[in-house]
Amino acid sequence: MDGNDDKYTYNELKKSWQTYKNKCDDFDSYINNNNINLAGDILEHSYKNFIDMNDKVNSLYKVNVGYTQKNNKKVSSEISSAFYVSIISFSILAILFIMINIILNRQIINPLTLINNLLEEISKGNLTYKFNRTDIANDEFGKLADISLLMKDNLLNLIEEIRVLVIQL
Repeated sequence: MDGNDDKYTYNELKKSWQTYKNKCDDFDSYINNNNINLAGDILEHSYKNFIDMNDKVNSLYKVNVGYTQKNNKKVSSEISSAFYVSIISFSILAILFIMINIILNRQIINPLTLINNLLEEISKGNLTYKFNRTDIANDEFGKLADISLLMKDNLLNLIEEIRVLVIQL
């Protein structure tokens, strides 16, 4: 079916309708003028025009149904394509979120957890806690770890000095 099928079928229906309408107008005119015999002849012959018009309507219906089915297949194909594209997009987005989560864990959460463990041990008084400084990069978290280790060492030295002074007394 090309784009001209519906135009051609519609024009054929329009011609058939006009012919049938003209017959009906003639019939009305003969009835109004009391010309019953001519009105009867037109009525008798107009049935053929009515059947022809009905056939044209059915043809136009079939053309439109064909277009609808064709468009339905096309739309279904488009929806299917959009569905697959959206699934792929969401999959890529999920992978991207997982990668960002892994990067955040390695760069932020893990160093903070290590530093937090160090500070908890210091707050408990465990100044001999072993901390692997190489697990943290030389960034802001590295500086925080260095300061925390320095604080631990200073507290350990301060306690040692106090212990020596207490022994001397």
